Amino acid sequence: MNHSLPLDELYKKMLMIRYFEQEVLKLFEQGKLFGTTHAYIGQEANAVGVITNLKNSDIVVSNHRCHGHYITHKENPYALLCEMMGKQDGLNAGRGGSQHICDDGFFSNGVQGGIMPLSAGLAFSEKFNKTENIVTVFIGDGTLGEGVLYETLNIVSKWELPLFIVLENNMYAQSTKIELTLAGSISDRFTAFDIGTEEIETFNVMEINNVSVGLIDKVRKTQKPQCLIINTYRFASHSKSDDGRSQTEVEKWKVNDPLIIAEKELDQNIVDNIQFEVNGYITREIKKAIGKSRDYISKCSNPDVNPNQPKRNIAHIDSVELDLACLRKKIAPPMLNAHTYILDVEKSKIQTPQDDVNKMMVKLTILDGKLKDEILKALEDNKLTKIEKDKINDAIKAIEDKILKIKLKINKDK
Repeated sequence: MNHSLPLDELYKKMLMIRYFEQEVLKLFEQGKLFGTTHAYIGQEANAVGVITNLKNSDIVVSNHRCHGHYITHKENPYALLCEMMGKQDGLNAGRGGSQHICDDGFFSNGVQGGIMPLSAGLAFSEKFNKTENIVTVFIGDGTLGEGVLYETLNIVSKWELPLFIVLENNMYAQSTKIELTLAGSISDRFTAFDIGTEEIETFNVMEINNVSVGLIDKVRKTQKPQCLIINTYRFASHSKSDDGRSQTEVEKWKVNDPLIIAEKELDQNIVDNIQFEVNGYITREIKKAIGKSRDYISKCSNPDVNPNQPKRNIAHIDSVELDLACLRKKIAPPMLNAHTYILDVEKSKIQTPQDDVNKMMVKLTILDGKLKDEILKALEDNKLTKIEKDKINDAIKAIEDKILKIKLKINKDK
């Protein structure tokens, strides 16, 4: 991540979260999403103000309300929505859903107290391996009722672990007001374990950013835990619909909308351009996740398998893995069209004249060359991991072997 981004960049990231969450809620209303979700609307400044000051190699651990944290850290709304829809294009092939995400330095879990010892373990690993990375964990005021939290605070303080604890106090533990569940001071809970703690009440992303810079730097330099308490408010329900708050109360808090606060500090032309750009981007990613991925999976399935025992064609698995790796890195998925051509060629050997088959093979060979050029560029990109690069190389070999076999069979049939 870049350090101390300008306000227009911070605004763009907040807007990306807002538009994504609004679209997610619409999809639930339309019956295109199932289960539950926990919108981050109203709290965008917290994620953006903190996470943009982290390094790419730092680790972020989140909770059930994780979309804002993930989008800020990874900026991959397409894969996130696919995950929520249970699709293979998702971050975890659709197994984790809305709350349970694992993606190269980002982890979330809906079990509130459970993420604290997980974060401590990750921080211990970073310190043991002398990486100079830190772990940032986002918790809510409801987590303060979990005993494992205090056991973890004792450990991270005693062992001096590089953990940055960000407590987003949105005044409600699910649907119960904090006054009914919490005794004493929130900050005292952390200072009692000798953990440096700052508490702020603001919806201004720049103010959160400025405080976070210092605390993150302190965690990194001292390799000791720090805590930031942000008194905030969520504008949406706890999940989709369980909201016992009055509309009057919610509207009263909306005057603190972090987007409006940022917009007042920016030129209107800049605001309009950012809104146009982000709206277009989120709309495209949403449409792609809803439509293209469904077609993608159906095209990649083996047409010859027993429908009662569905499984994937081994030749297609290689290309699927490659395409998923490319999609995660915002690289055009290259292999789907190649396999579509291959299937067409195989079918055409029976149904069409030999000349047509040969023409299709020429097209496939040209396509293969273009794909390899695109893939070689992707391989030079440092954003790809070694595992993804290995999958790309395996996929190239699988495609070339398939083309060679088809060519040999065509020549044999002449």
